[in-house]
Formats: sequence, structure tokens, C-alpha cells
Amino acid sequence: MGPNDADPSGVLVPYPEICFRGAPRAAAYVMIVDCIGGWVADRASDQDWVTTTDLSVRMPVAVTPEEIRSVADPLRAGRRIISAQVAMSNGSGEAIAHGYTSFARVPRRDGDGKRIRIDEIERMHSEPLTEPLSEAAGITVIDAAAGITTTELTAQLTNPMNALQGAMTALIAEVAAIAALDANTGEEHVVTGIELRYLSMGTIGPITTEATVIGASSAGQVRVELRDRGHDDWIIAVVLASLVALV
Repeated sequence: MGPNDADPSGVLVPYPEICFRGAPRAAAYVMIVDCIGGWVADRASDQDWVTTTDLSVRMPVAVTPEEIRSVADPLRAGRRIISAQVAMSNGSGEAIAHGYTSFARVPRRDGDGKRIRIDEIERMHSEPLTEPLSEAAGITVIDAAAGITTTELTAQLTNPMNALQGAMTALIAEVAAIAALDANTGEEHVVTGIELRYLSMGTIGPITTEATVIGASSAGQVRVELRDRGHDDWIIAVVLASLVALV
């Protein structure tokens, strides 16, 4: 993803390992909203740290564009909370997804390390994956119908605070929601909308999930709860996912 020098914006080029059943993973869109929205928060937070508190994104068209262009706009920059929206389009400028996110401002403490501002980073870059994203993350489905999964908390899944990264939280929830609805219907699904509430940091692991299908399976609504098993089974996030069956 390459940020734009003037505005909080970027471009992500999807490739097979970050896609699933013909569309980018919901976690990829969450990563875009978190990063580009986080750029807005970074600019508005002075010297405070910022942490994501909630995030939602809708991507109703289950196709893979050649590129995903994103641009963020601030919605509110208060003393405690900063909120932003992120619009996403394909290379032709057609809207394909939209997200909202909020961040809590955390005052710096004596002894905190140097804060690197996003504006100081020329390019966000990582090596392309050589295996599907869910496999690279090490997510194991234990009971598909109940959406029970387990994931070891490795360094590759954590942020600078050594906690489970926000997009990885979304990926784990996405895998659990799809497993549950697939198993309960016998059909294949993809996620077209996701809402995340980050409640506490996952720092020990393994990270476990349990999913509940809300209402009729045909409605495609699934609730997922994530817990840090190694930290007294603390609940770290709750997620609502909207899914559609592939035809």
C-alpha cells in the first residue's frame, strides 16, 4: 500500500493469497480502513498514541478489482476520540466499499519510545504472501458449526504494542463466521460487511473464537466472540459479520 503525500489515501493491489472465493478478504478491507483512517488519527492526535476502538466496513460486491484505491476524511477530532471515514473505489473510480473507524487518544508517558509519524513513512510495504492469508496466520478450525477456531499469537500477527493486530482480529473472526454459516447451510459464503468492537488487547494467546448464527441462516448474520485463552480467557473483541451465499 502506497500512501499519497497530500491526503490520507492509498492503493492496494489484491493478489490471490489475500483473496477468498473470488473476492478480497474482509480483513484486507479492514486493514485499509485501519491504516488509512489511522493516518487521519495520527495527524490529529498531536503527540498522543492512538488505538482503534471500533471499525465497520461494507463491501457488497464480491469481486476482485485490479486495485483498491482508498481516501480518508476526518469526521471528528476530539480530546478523547478521533473518527474517520474511508471511501474505497476500483481503478475506474467506482465505489466498491466504505468504512468508518474510531480511535482513542492515549497520552504519552515518561519513558515511552519515539513515536514514528505516518507522514514520515515513504511507503508501507511487505513481501507478498506465498500461501493463503488464513493459513499464513495459522488459524485452525476446531468446530466449524460452532465457529470455534484457535490461533497461536505469533510475532507476525502483532502490532508494535505486541498485541493482536486489528486486521488479524478481523481475519480470525471472518474465518469463524464463514465456517459457522457454511456448516449450518451447506453453502459457501463470503463476508460483505463486518463490524468490530475492540475491547482489550490480545497479548498471550492462543486466540479462540465462538460464533453464533443470528436468526435464520438465510439472513447471513453471524456474531463472533474472540478471547485470549492465555489471559484468563479475556474477551478481546466482538464482531458482527454479514455474509452472502455464492451462486
